[in-house]
Amino acid sequence: MLGKKILSSLLLGLCTPGIFTISGYGAAPAYQPVPLVLDTTDIANCDAVVLSVRGLDFTEFGRGVELKNILGIYNFLSGHTRKELKAKVARQYAQMLETDSHYYGDPLYIPRTYLNDFLVKRLPETGKKYAVVSLDWNGDAGQSARHFKQVAFWIEQACAEAAKTGKPVHLVAHSWGTVLSHAALHLLENSKSPVRIDKFITLGSPLSPSAPVLKTAIGIDLAMYGIEAKVAKPGNVGYWINLWAQKDLFSNAIEAADVNIQVDQSAEPYRLALSAYLHGKAARSGAKAVDYSNDLSDPEKTVKKIPADSKQAYADLRKLNSTVIWHGSYFTGVAIKLKSLNEEYHLDSVRRYFLPILQ
Repeated sequence: MLGKKILSSLLLGLCTPGIFTISGYGAAPAYQPVPLVLDTTDIANCDAVVLSVRGLDFTEFGRGVELKNILGIYNFLSGHTRKELKAKVARQYAQMLETDSHYYGDPLYIPRTYLNDFLVKRLPETGKKYAVVSLDWNGDAGQSARHFKQVAFWIEQACAEAAKTGKPVHLVAHSWGTVLSHAALHLLENSKSPVRIDKFITLGSPLSPSAPVLKTAIGIDLAMYGIEAKVAKPGNVGYWINLWAQKDLFSNAIEAADVNIQVDQSAEPYRLALSAYLHGKAARSGAKAVDYSNDLSDPEKTVKKIPADSKQAYADLRKLNSTVIWHGSYFTGVAIKLKSLNEEYHLDSVRRYFLPILQ
């Protein structure tokens, strides 16, 4: 019953102006491409060019899916104010980025440069010199029909500059940015553009979301924005690598990708141990401990502790299953204190999964 209520609320929010909408949505202005300002010297002297396409603005409320509409639904059902919800998400996201929520001036605003900041900070660890170019669309999903054309224009412009010195070009996109990038690459392919992307890296992509509600909602969005919903590997991409997490409900393995990498496997032993305890499958008396060893990255890993407190075990399990945490984990990593087990779960997903792709 609750599932039907949430689904109907989501679809209502997507299709009915005035519930989750803000000013600025509606008919998009006529498309006029805005050229990139490129550092030609940086591109000429680098080993490769990395283009970045970020996701939506997490704390805006609008028609697009993404985290903002999930919060919109919660707001609609619970009566919490948008300001309270937006502030909460900003604080959580700032913590994941290991910054203060006031660092960027407005605690209700997630920096639009988050993906570019991550790449500039962590790519030097590969030992190579990358020229990072941000394809900085405005984060408003309501204008996606215009933005994917703008992203295509930028990709073509950056690739043309890189071709002058024979530099390979990689494209890294997160969340809704993967939808725009996928559409843009197919647009370029269909127009016979000479663009060539060596590696297309998608992070937390909703092109094939695991949650049925989100799959339906995104299908409606794509139809509304005039974007092809069929997912296929663009012919101008050499290698497509998709990073996803089981508990990131926006993401999933993508059949069309060359490689799918699940980043949250190492959290599974902890999830199973806590779930078994909470569902009565563990020995309540303490005579037996829960023992799981299905961490594929570390076959010797086991969790043999019994949680000390049911309430804390539930809170820890919610953290391990948080879409908010896992949707940003591809570039922030994960550090969760599991108080019920007196342990800390830590994952440097950047060093473990992302950087090897570009080394």
